[in-house]
Amino acid sequence: RHGSVSAEVRSAIISNMILTQVIYSYVLGELNDALEHCNTGKRSKESSEAWDEVAAYIIGSLEGSELGGADDFSEGELLWSLGNKRGVEFNRVNDDGYAIVNSD
Repeated sequence: RHGSVSAEVRSAIISNMILTQVIYSYVLGELNDALEHCNTGKRSKESSEAWDEVAAYIIGSLEGSELGGADDFSEGELLWSLGNKRGVEFNRVNDDGYAIVNSD
């Protein structure tokens, strides 16, 4: 099925599948762990770190510290960036120019 496309296109397909399926599933598992830490009713370093880890997997490290993340959406690699890229692609951006899904 993909034999007629270039190696570059196949690589892009594989990268996007990993990003959208594998990482998303992993983030959901980590989110569940973070919730379990919070449901113990105790504030701890472990529960805070669990939330930080989830945020890191969603946002990534290349987004920068400004509202909406990096100005160039191609700089990001994780789910936040994916949302921004698809927001532009499907014309679903807010007044600040980044994905509506990332502003909620």
